[in-house]
Amino acid sequence: MLDPQSGWLLGVVVSLTLGAIANWMISAELGLATAVAVSLLFPDWLHPQWMGLTFTVKTTVCGFAIAAYTLPNPWRIKSSLTILDAAIALFFVIQTASNMKNGGTALSALHAYGEWVLPYVCGRFAMRDLTTFDYLPKIIAIILIVWGIGGVIEMTTATNPWELLFGNRTGQAARAASRYGFKRAFVNTEHPIFFGLQILVLLPICLSLLERHYSRISRSIGIAGVIGGLAAIISCVSRSPVLGLLLMSMMMPAVRIVWMRWVVGVVFAGCVLIFFNDPLSITTDFAEMTGEKIQENAVVINDETLPSSSALVRIWLVKAYWHAIELAGPLGNGTKATKTFPVNVPGMPAKAKTVQNLRWVDNAYLLIGLRFGWLGIGALVVFFASQFAESFRMSGHRVFGLYARWHFGMAASMMMILLTVWMSNDFGFEMLWTSGLLAGMSVYSRG
Repeated sequence: MLDPQSGWLLGVVVSLTLGAIANWMISAELGLATAVAVSLLFPDWLHPQWMGLTFTVKTTVCGFAIAAYTLPNPWRIKSSLTILDAAIALFFVIQTASNMKNGGTALSALHAYGEWVLPYVCGRFAMRDLTTFDYLPKIIAIILIVWGIGGVIEMTTATNPWELLFGNRTGQAARAASRYGFKRAFVNTEHPIFFGLQILVLLPICLSLLERHYSRISRSIGIAGVIGGLAAIISCVSRSPVLGLLLMSMMMPAVRIVWMRWVVGVVFAGCVLIFFNDPLSITTDFAEMTGEKIQENAVVINDETLPSSSALVRIWLVKAYWHAIELAGPLGNGTKATKTFPVNVPGMPAKAKTVQNLRWVDNAYLLIGLRFGWLGIGALVVFFASQFAESFRMSGHRVFGLYARWHFGMAASMMMILLTVWMSNDFGFEMLWTSGLLAGMSVYSRG
C-alpha cells in the first residue's frame, strides 16, 4: 500500500507522462485531454495542502498540463468566446468577491481559479480540432470499463481495489455502507453517490462513439464503455445516479424530437404535482420501499417536530436553512464558513440535534447560496442555462451532434440532482471539464 504522498505523486507522474506521449505522438490538444482524463482514475482522497490550497491529483495535473500547453505558444489560447466562458467567469468573479468580503486574502482569486476555471479551460483548449474527439471518447470508455469492473468487485466482495493500493479513503459516508445487502461502491471517490454522478457526467463522451462516422471497432469500444458505466452506476447502489440516468435518457431525444418534449413536460409536471400534493407521505413511502428506517422526532424546525431519513432530510433542508439563505445576502458567507459540515453561518437551525441531522446540506443550490449568496445561486443557474443553449445549438452538428444531445440530457439531470446533493469536487470537476469540452466544440463548429 502506498502512503498518501507517494500515491498522489504516482497519479501526477503517470497522468502527465501519458499526456506527454500523446502530445509527442499526435497533438498538444490530445496531450492535454489525455493527461486530465488519466488523472480521473486516481483517488480523490489524495489531496495534500499548501498555503491553504488543496491539490488533488486532478487539479495538480490540470495546472501542469495547461502550463505545458500554453507556455511554448501562448497565442494558441486565442479563441472566440462562448456564453459558457462568460458563465465560468461569473463564478470566478463572485467567488473572489465573496471570499474577499468575508476576510479572504489575495489567494482568494487563485482559489477561485483553481476551483472553477482550471478544469474548465483544460477542457476548453483540449477540444480545438477533431483529433481530440477521435481519441478522447475511447480513453473515457476504457476508464469507464475499469471503474465498472472495480465497482462490481467492491459491491460483491466489499473490497475496494483503490483502497488496497492507495489506502483507506475519508468521506461523509461509512466505508462499509450497504443497501439491499450489497456494499455500496465508491471506488476512487469519497461517497457512493459521487461515484455514480461521476459516471453520469462522463457517459455522454463515451456515448458519442455510437455516432455513425466512427469505425466498427470504435463503436464496439463505445458499447463496452457504456456497459462498464452502467455497471459502475449500479454498483454504487444509489438512487440519484439511477434516476439521473433515466432523466438523461428521456431528455436526450427531446432535444430533436418535438413530441418527446411534450412527453417529458407532461411527465415532469405530473411528478411535480403528485410530489408537492403530499411530499411527506411520498418520501416516507419511498424510504420504506428502499428498506430505509424512518427516525421519528429527529428534526425540529420552527418548533415543528418532524421524522427523518436520507430522503426526508432533503425536503427539510430548504425549510431549515431558508433564514440562513436570507441572511447570506448577495455574496454569502464565504468559503471558510462553509468549508466543513455543519456549516458555520448565521441563521442556523436552533436545535443541535436538527443541525446534526441536517449537517451535510445535501442541496448544491442551498450550499452555494450559503457560500456565495444569492448571486452564487444565480451563477449556478446561468451555468446550466449556458450548457443547454450550447448543446441545443450543436444538436444537429454532423460530428458533435450526438454528444451535444447527450450532454443536454446530462446537464438537465444534473440540474435536478443537485437539489439532493452538494457539488463535490469528486464529480464537480468532471462537470466543469466536460463543459469546457462542450465550449471548445462550439467554437470549432462555428469555424
